[in-house]
Amino acid sequence: MSNAPPSSSHSVLRKKPKGTDFACRIKYSNTLPDVPFDTKFVPCPFVELSRFTKYKPTRLEREFKFELHTDTALDVKIDLINSEAYKLNDSHSVEMHKLDRELLEDDQQAQKNSKRSQQHNKVVPWMRKTEYIASEFNRFGSAADRQETKVGYSIKKRAENAVILNPYKDREQQIAAISKTFEDVKKGVRRHYEKPGVVAVDEMPLLPDFESWRIPFAQVLFDGDPLPPTTKGDIDKLQKNAIVRGMMDAGGEQFVAYFIPVAETLAKLELDDAVGRAYNPEETYEYAISREYNWTVKNKSTKGYEQENYFFVERNGKMYYNELETRVRLNRRRKDAQPSKQKSRLLATFVPEDEKEMAIMDERERMLINPYDEEYPEEDITERFIADESDQPGPSNIGRVEPPVQRSQTPEPSDGSEEEEERESEEEEEESG
Repeated sequence: MSNAPPSSSHSVLRKKPKGTDFACRIKYSNTLPDVPFDTKFVPCPFVELSRFTKYKPTRLEREFKFELHTDTALDVKIDLINSEAYKLNDSHSVEMHKLDRELLEDDQQAQKNSKRSQQHNKVVPWMRKTEYIASEFNRFGSAADRQETKVGYSIKKRAENAVILNPYKDREQQIAAISKTFEDVKKGVRRHYEKPGVVAVDEMPLLPDFESWRIPFAQVLFDGDPLPPTTKGDIDKLQKNAIVRGMMDAGGEQFVAYFIPVAETLAKLELDDAVGRAYNPEETYEYAISREYNWTVKNKSTKGYEQENYFFVERNGKMYYNELETRVRLNRRRKDAQPSKQKSRLLATFVPEDEKEMAIMDERERMLINPYDEEYPEEDITERFIADESDQPGPSNIGRVEPPVQRSQTPEPSDGSEEEEERESEEEEEESG
């Protein structure tokens, strides 16, 4: 046998590094609840700490002297512990250095009054100065700063500011300014008023979206891509026909679910587009859940939310704008430690709008066309306000145009009081006739 080392052609057996002692991969779960609200800045008033807590220091804390260290590298030899080390004795006089004395002296102004000027400044009773006889010749420099000029300037300045804030003094000027805008629109503007080199490519009229204004829209903001990376199919079609809907789990916790259409539903929607209809009332559209979110809703009724957002749509060579009344921010919901194997399915059937929904849409359209029209009596204002508040978009009706749920309307039971009132009114009319 040879004791020579093995050649490089022979394979060398290496031991695999030892891994963890567990056979399965460790999974960590976070059982902490989600933050119930978004972060915000809270004003901190400068108040004493005694307002929040009552702390009484002990005698040891009051009498203890903390040692203060100075920088010895800069040759700073100052005793910061004993404050009486540098206390001067009043009886002992210390002579100040000449250079330090010059630093502490005040700046002495040069003598402006010479001998000749002192002679001319003598007050003579029989001679008056020229400025008392004719003050108009001294209207320069500080002599022109008189009270009447200040008053006139302030009045003129206030008038200019009033014109900037409200350039139209009466109703005729407002009508003339509005009429002028129609004439200004006819003038072509191709270049930017401030940025050189920026030229307009196309001009389109900007109008309110009268067709879709009756439908309330919401802006939904996701914290990430709502579709998982493993999603198969046309991503654009899935996102275009997705539905955002409020849900509730078995524990009673509310959340927002993001549903995407299945393959059969996509085929049905493509058929509806080819036929030219929005939906088929006889079909049932199936959607599969994709993600779960926690929501934060802000609209015009929210305190402190005064932001107005609009979006634009181009149709038939014209640009239309519509309002986004609601802003919904969605954050990913924390998954449970034991996720369910069954995924939720949504079966949606589209139905036409009922009378209540049509009344709300008509009200929105009326407010767009005639915002100052007082068509409704005063007793109906409270009822319409309550109806509008109940229909504010919440976790159950946000996102894309949500599919209405099938509903059955049953007539309310009548006690016959209305019929009796009608009969009494008819009898009174007959007697009066």
